[in-house]
Order: sequence, then C-alpha cells, then structure tokens
Amino acid sequence: MKTKKIKSLKIKWIFISIISLIFISDFLLFTSIMNNSNSVPQNINKVIIVLTGGPNRIKEGYELLKKDYGKKLFISGVNPIVKKSDLINILNLNNTVNKISFFECCIFYEKKSYNTQTNAIETMKWLNQNKYNDILLVTSSEHMPRSLFEFKKNAPDIKVQPWIVINDSDNNLFDYKNAKKITIEYVKLVLTKIKYLFKGLNLMNIKKNIYSIATTGFLILLTLSIATLGLPFLFLPRRYSAKLIHVWSKLMLFLFKNLNGLDWEVIGTDNIPNGSFIVASKHQSIWDTVFFTAFFPDAAMVLKRMIIFIPLYGWHAIKAKMIWLDRGAHSKALRKLIKQGQECSKNERPIIIFPEGTRSAVGEKNEYKSGVSALYRFLEIPCIPVALDSGLYWKEKGLKRNSGKIKVKFLPPIKPGLTRKDFEAKLENTIEGETNLLIKENI
Repeated sequence: MKTKKIKSLKIKWIFISIISLIFISDFLLFTSIMNNSNSVPQNINKVIIVLTGGPNRIKEGYELLKKDYGKKLFISGVNPIVKKSDLINILNLNNTVNKISFFECCIFYEKKSYNTQTNAIETMKWLNQNKYNDILLVTSSEHMPRSLFEFKKNAPDIKVQPWIVINDSDNNLFDYKNAKKITIEYVKLVLTKIKYLFKGLNLMNIKKNIYSIATTGFLILLTLSIATLGLPFLFLPRRYSAKLIHVWSKLMLFLFKNLNGLDWEVIGTDNIPNGSFIVASKHQSIWDTVFFTAFFPDAAMVLKRMIIFIPLYGWHAIKAKMIWLDRGAHSKALRKLIKQGQECSKNERPIIIFPEGTRSAVGEKNEYKSGVSALYRFLEIPCIPVALDSGLYWKEKGLKRNSGKIKVKFLPPIKPGLTRKDFEAKLENTIEGETNLLIKENI
C-alpha cells in the first residue's frame, strides 16, 4: 500500500511539473511578445490597424499615419456612441487643413466589434473589401499577444507586424495595477487558446495533437531533468556549464530529427575562419538558438536579459558566460556588450548574434539593430553572415514543428575595416538575399 501511494505521488508530481513547465514557457513567450521593440515598417503599403482601448492607441495610430508608416488608418471597435466629430477631436484634426477630406481619404473605422476576436473578424472583412493584406497592428503591450493570436486564427492570410503602444509603467510587474492588468490579460489568452483547442479538435487530428503535446512535454521534462542534474556544474569551472549546454543542444537536435522528422544541412563550413569571429545570423525560429550552441562547442550567444530569469537554464547560461543584452539600456547596454565581446574574443569563443534582435516570419525582415556593428567595429574581427530557412518548418512563434530539412548557410566572412554604414549595408543585403534564395528553393 505504501509503495502504491509513493508511485501515485510521483505520477502526480510529474504531471504537475509538466503542466507547470508548459505554463512557465507560455508565460515567458507572452512576456517576450510584450517586450518586443517596435521596428520601422519596410513595406510602405501597409494599413495601420488600431484596436481601441483608449485614446492613446488611436493617437499612436494617427502619428504612424503622419510618418507614412502606412497608407490608411483603420480603427476597429469604436464605441457606438462615439461620433466622427469625437474622433476628429481625439486626433486633434481641428488644426488640419481640409480635415473632413483627410478623414474621408485616409481614416476609417467600424463600431461592430466588441472583443478581440470580433476586432480580427471585422478588420479582415474591411481588408478583403479594400484588397489589403499587410497591416501594422497597434495596441497595448499586454494586449498584443492575444491580438496576434486572434488575428492568426481569424485572419490567417494577413501579414501582421505588431506595433506596441508604450507607456513607462506598462510592463512593470512590481506595480500592483500593472501586475493585475498583465495577469488578467494572460488568463484571457490562456482561455482563448483553450477555446480554439477544443474548437479545432476532431477525430482526424486528435492523434496528431496528442503526439505533438506528448513530444513537447517530453522535451520540456528532459530539459528540466538535465538542468537539475547539472546543478553541481554551477560550482565548477565555467567550461562544465558550457559543455552541458552544448550536449543538451545536440540532444535536442537529435530528438527533433527522430521525433519530428526535422533534419538539417549545413552549407559553407569552409567559410568559418580560425581564431575569433562573429556569427551574424538570420533568426526565424527557436531552432536557430539550439543549433548554434550545438554546432559550436563553446558558443557565446548574445541573449536577451530576460533569459537570465528563466529558472535553471538561466543559471547555466550565466555560468557559461553567455553575453547579455538589455535593450532598454541603449548606450550603456552597448558598452557592456562590447566589454563581454572582448573577453570572448580573447578566449577565441565564437560570438553568435541575431542582428534583428528577435525572430521574423518567412519573407519578413525586422530592423537590424546596432549591436552587431558595435561588435564588428570595436573587436576588429571577421563577421560571418549566416542565411537559413528554419521558419519554413518551425514558425517564429510557438513550439509547433513540421518535418523537413532546414538549410543553414555560412557565407564568406566580412573582414574588419569597413565603415559602419558599409558594413551594415553589406551584412543586411547578404543575409536577406541568401535567405530569400534558400526559401525560394524550397517553395
């Protein structure tokens, strides 16, 4: 009887641990979307879509329209009692010459939406009527994850670039009101996902969904086990934690291949020089991060500072002396980046950086950040551009994986000595051009 109770407790503990890990991973994804920085749109034919929730969002959308970040402004979910004159006052169009004609030309709105789902549905209708398929989605940081999810479900053919309306205290979890607001929004997102999960389940795909959930749960549990068993490494020299991350990454790639049929091919390894160098890669999925720590035995990854706070993994990454980048600190962050990069360069550790700073969808490009050019200029070492097509098999958001063969292409290194402008232009053109070629080969 005692043995049965112990086994029962173990099963319950494992189940609770798996569920907890899923929720922790999901919440970290939620906060990462909240903290994404806004990028200047590359496509000037976008339509600016504002989801109502306060005058600040509408004003932000109008400012983007004035900057020519989009051709039209569409406001979804306007309160039925709000009149056109009220919107003109909110946008301060009273000082605009020919305000009515400007409104008729470039600003549109609808009053039918009453929640985020209907926002997506009504916006989709308006976009189809006007033959647009590329939008700049404007809403608050805590509302953005659920908005992106609803648009993905209800407007799957629309290209969506998020634009977060930033307030100084929006993401401060230590402020009670903000913490409450963020928690409520996350609970809404979870309930929305559950709703769509049950809505989408049928006899044809139940088996596939169960297998996907089971394999993902297994990978998370295995990662937790390795990180826990490796805790003693935190008290040993740095190289032991670096080795642990390297072995874990290789194991993950092996399991992706054997459980999900996700293989890979590396091209251009003869372009990797001896000594110190920077690897600047396109970033389309979580797979990219795992690949580089598997491919290079002692890679120094440039990571977002929030990763420090991930239990277990963050501790090992700190011990392995990965490079931390606090995007909110600007010049101070760049100085720290350069200092950490210099130490890695002296030890001939390859420095891995994703110039866009965050993942981009297939065929999309985010603004290239200044971190990679700072490392190139101050470290005076070669920079290897890397093109890849992982987004074809693993979307930029989430953990869903499809079978196929990812191609990773190491391109000829850019030698030190170029001006910042010339380097940035050459790096961006090389990465984007080669990535587009890889994608075309597989479509």
